[in-house]
Amino acid sequence: MELNTRELDLLLRDFIQASPPFAPCAIYNPELDLLQVVFEDCSWCEVSIGNRIFELLKRNHERVGVRTHVGFEIWWLKVFLRKHGMPCEGEIDFIAVLNKLAEVDTDARPAILDIAIPMALEYNVTTVLL
Repeated sequence: MELNTRELDLLLRDFIQASPPFAPCAIYNPELDLLQVVFEDCSWCEVSIGNRIFELLKRNHERVGVRTHVGFEIWWLKVFLRKHGMPCEGEIDFIAVLNKLAEVDTDARPAILDIAIPMALEYNVTTVLL
């Protein structure tokens, strides 16, 4: 089957229009032991903060009047939870995890307390299923 550019454009448009709209979300990837919390639909880069367990997601294309950070990641989540005696099965409240992380990683504390937690509460994305 041979497609021309117009047909490809129409196929792509139909695919995108059929997709559900983006919604802020928290996703746990068990293979990477990674919690990823994303609040906006855009391209981003990771910025390591503190002990490298916590990363902020920074918008690649900054715009005036639009916040710079669009989410965060916690690497080795279950390792961290076990080490600190926190539940690591079922639905967890990652605000409690962020507070514990801020307690033990003073370098990441400002980013956690001033950016990650307020954004999670603003977007009402505070739990994830492990």
